[in-house]
Amino acid sequence: MNNHLSFWRIWHNKEKWPLFFGLFIVIFLITFSLYAWNIGLENIIHWNVLSELHEKIISSNSFYYDEFKFSASTPVWYIKERYMPSLVIVNSLPFYILLGGSFVGLSFLLIGFARLKGISFLIGALVLGGILIGLRSESVFLSNSNWPFLVTFVLSGGLYYYFNNFGQKIDTSKNLIFWLLLWALLIIGAYFFSAINQPLLSLAAYGLVGFMLITAIFIFMVSHEIVAGLVWLVSKNSQKGKSSLPQFLLISGIFLVNILLVYLENSKAIEKSSFVLAPIFIFVLSVILGLWGFRQYVDQKEVFSFQRSGVWLYLGFAIISCSTIAFIFATGNDPLIEVAEDYISITQLTMGLSFVVYVLINYIQLLKQGLEVHKVLYKAPFNKLVYARTIAVFLVLFLFSYKNFYAYNQALAGINNTIADFYLKEGDLKTAETFYKKSTHFELYNHKANISLASLALSQNDKINAAFFFNQTISQKPSPYAFAGLSASLENENMYFDALFALQNGLKTFPKNNQLLTNLAYLQGKSNLTDSVLINLDIALKACDKCETENTNFLAFLIENAKLEKLQEMTNLSENLNYNSLKANRFAIDRILEKENTFADFELTKDSALDMSRAAFLFNAISNPKTENKTKIDAKALMSLQKNSYNEQLFESLSWVFAEQQYYRQSKAEGIKQLYALAEANTKNKLIYNQNLGLWMMKEGIADKAIERLRMAGDLSSVALLENANLQSKMKVDLEKQAQNLSVGLNENNYKEAINKAPFNAFLIKNISDMLSAKNKDLEAYNVVFYAADVNSTSSLLLKTLVKKAIAISEFEYAQDGINKLESMGYLKEASELKTELKTKREKIQSDVF
Repeated sequence: MNNHLSFWRIWHNKEKWPLFFGLFIVIFLITFSLYAWNIGLENIIHWNVLSELHEKIISSNSFYYDEFKFSASTPVWYIKERYMPSLVIVNSLPFYILLGGSFVGLSFLLIGFARLKGISFLIGALVLGGILIGLRSESVFLSNSNWPFLVTFVLSGGLYYYFNNFGQKIDTSKNLIFWLLLWALLIIGAYFFSAINQPLLSLAAYGLVGFMLITAIFIFMVSHEIVAGLVWLVSKNSQKGKSSLPQFLLISGIFLVNILLVYLENSKAIEKSSFVLAPIFIFVLSVILGLWGFRQYVDQKEVFSFQRSGVWLYLGFAIISCSTIAFIFATGNDPLIEVAEDYISITQLTMGLSFVVYVLINYIQLLKQGLEVHKVLYKAPFNKLVYARTIAVFLVLFLFSYKNFYAYNQALAGINNTIADFYLKEGDLKTAETFYKKSTHFELYNHKANISLASLALSQNDKINAAFFFNQTISQKPSPYAFAGLSASLENENMYFDALFALQNGLKTFPKNNQLLTNLAYLQGKSNLTDSVLINLDIALKACDKCETENTNFLAFLIENAKLEKLQEMTNLSENLNYNSLKANRFAIDRILEKENTFADFELTKDSALDMSRAAFLFNAISNPKTENKTKIDAKALMSLQKNSYNEQLFESLSWVFAEQQYYRQSKAEGIKQLYALAEANTKNKLIYNQNLGLWMMKEGIADKAIERLRMAGDLSSVALLENANLQSKMKVDLEKQAQNLSVGLNENNYKEAINKAPFNAFLIKNISDMLSAKNKDLEAYNVVFYAADVNSTSSLLLKTLVKKAIAISEFEYAQDGINKLESMGYLKEASELKTELKTKREKIQSDVF
């Protein structure tokens, strides 16, 4: 066989390159077909993950002071996810592959036919005309006349006629280039001068009928090649004088039994199994063996030259057929897929059986003698191959008629699906819907049409019709996508139990589908069926591949239900994946457990828009005081997120996180001011903001304000502790110590760092202000006290210092306001002394003026 495969070695390079080009196209199309077959429905639909942001209020240990512990309520955010089927996708690539591949294949066909005479030449002309008629090129220009066809046929037919009559000596390379240039010119013309948006898709969609007919001929033509290969295998290894008939009968019998099982599986007479070869692999094997087999046939029959015509005819048929098969699988067109698989299995069974009989009738004696039958396989002494093929044709028709030619209706349904795909991509939704519905007229429950109609309904927010078509889809050809879509549509109409039952029915058909299990757990969680939720989450985790959503939901379940002492242990059971939703929930658990963490990998998008997963991740990381923030997300970045209208629904949470970032990592003063604004606004977590504001003020030594805010939050236990005289006196001592420590080495260059550490410590602020006054920076000295007193407005020390600094810069009205506040607070002696100082300053200024 190696000698037969290397036939091209003696060819001229101008003949070799077209051969290699054609073989490359065939290999590419076979690979693409297998890939499209492997991913199945994912060619047209995939799983989207819907992330929901949830908030839980937890009690955290804010801090310890003396022997007392102060706790505060704080929100944590976590993500729950579920799977949703995407809208049906119409990918242009399969259409381009079908159209481009078929034109390349047609070029090879015409090269082969043009080198033949008589009826073969006419067959080539009929093939060319039939394909061009099938393309319906007039639809590209929305023309009522057939001038586009006439122009195309005149150009291509003229070139075909020229090569037949005057170009016999032109080598195949030039021949192929001329054809490809012609098709390229016509495609470019259609693309740039068309009256529709998707001219190439229109040509491919309407041309599918012609390509399918050629594919049907080719599949039948190579349907005996596997048996022929078995004949070669047996006879090549036979020993002269020793019968090879038993080996042939055994190996061909095993093959025919397997093909029978394939046919029975496709006919749904038996259950599908993993050990039976899929029809597409049988097709691929036949295509590969066919190149050798067709050469054997041509050489032995001596009908025409294999090098001049045979190889190009075969490559043309093979490329068009592989393009069509690739297109059918890549568009998820299940009616056409079933027709193709049925046709492959039936032709292989009927032609395989007929060919075995053909071999036995003609060569049984040669097999018994152990001779090399393959060398004369097509030189039949009794019964010619055409008779075997004729019998096979009748058997094919019989098996198809056994189901009342149901395959014919399936083919019509698939063709209408293809045309509908074109109109959907074109943007003509009404016409697309019409053709999809026409497809269901020929096959009511075909998956492609019903799932597409459901998708169209969802795109127009018509959940009722979407549910109807999803239900129609699962009646005979169920898929996990259809069950999930049906459940979501029913849930949207507040039909909770129907949505639940839809998922349960789906799991009866697909018991290990992690998407349906995840969605079922999600729905059960709404009814607080915690045991059922945990069971289904566990099964989903065992059934999933990437398991990102499943692990996310598992942690969400723990956040909602796990006991604090068991939370870390249960969390360790989940996988640590690089997935934002999962990270968000892990950071939420760290916040609950008050664990230290590092926030390192987070990037803002150019539009600064937050999805729910990234939002929860960001909020939990920044709001945890024990998180080390190594990202570029600072207060300024958070403010830009607040200003983005896309993040409007997250504004309150962003404001809280902004306050936390400022207070714990950047500016305590700005953090307290932001939280004060939140506590004063009409927010949903107003009590929580007041409580945290009170505790922050307590940390900074503003006891009076802290008590006021804690009382507003209803935290009376903390109020009782703060009103303890001993605790307040201890706070005063600690503030003095803090001021003393921070004042060491204080100068005009580093005082701002000290302020940021204790922005409202009256003792420290006084020291800094006095230091600045000594440096003749009276205005800075005043401002330092002014901003501190704006928050710590009940500190008599700050008020006295503020009045003195105001007097120093001759701001007498501000000084008088400060004196009045001191009097209202009962500090009459201090107020009297400051009045005297203010009066003296005024008199001095007046005397200086005069």
